[in-house]
Amino acid sequence: MRIIQPTGTSVRAFWHSTVIGYFGNMVYPARAGEVLRLTAVYHLAGISPGRAVASSFIDRLFDLLFLSITTAGVVGIILPPQDTNRIWLPLGLIALIPTGILFGFIFWEEAFLHVIEALSSVLLNRWHRRLLAWYLQAMQALQGLNKIRVVRDATILTACAMLMDYSSVWFATNAMGWHLSFLAGITVAVTLTFGTLLPAAPGYIGVYQVAAVLGLKPFGVDESSAIAFSLILQAALLVVVLPLGSILMAHYGLHLSRRI
Repeated sequence: MRIIQPTGTSVRAFWHSTVIGYFGNMVYPARAGEVLRLTAVYHLAGISPGRAVASSFIDRLFDLLFLSITTAGVVGIILPPQDTNRIWLPLGLIALIPTGILFGFIFWEEAFLHVIEALSSVLLNRWHRRLLAWYLQAMQALQGLNKIRVVRDATILTACAMLMDYSSVWFATNAMGWHLSFLAGITVAVTLTFGTLLPAAPGYIGVYQVAAVLGLKPFGVDESSAIAFSLILQAALLVVVLPLGSILMAHYGLHLSRRI
């Protein structure tokens, strides 16, 4: 929201859209919650489809950048040098590829516009016009990245959000009576995030278990205990997200088939 700068839009609309997106990822397979979140931003915030797409893309971009930085720090601490050398290239690509695409759109807007025109020319005239309009709307929204203070604010907010995520996982490990370091909370959160980036079954069944086992293994937690921890963490998330998401979905009348 800070980057696309919609006028007259409350934070509540974006907050509700985020909750609806989490709910969708919990209930539907293959990360369908991202589609629900996009639909919710469009309808709740009252912004153009292009701005809604730009909002979703920028949000994921900042997440990937911080995730890459955090992961680099974690693997540099807990893994031996011979193993970390194999990690740097994939992490760099995760961070640089979407960033390059984003700034390519910003600095070569006209060139990409010609590409969009050529690709959409094979579609029906109505969809051709619609795609061009969405592209121009998205480009207008992305101009907020040209302002240092806007990028600064977005960076600080993303860092705070991730810190809260890491803290919640760390508190959960302490609730198990393990009294692990904060690094353990970060490691588990990072492995969970990477796991949930991929299309998965509803509720991320299996993803949480594998992520918890991998994330807690360097800290001496056995596999059975890690799986038990993952189930408790998963249940805690479901208890919060499912009721809130259900209420918001019913209140706004949102569903996967609702059109933008």
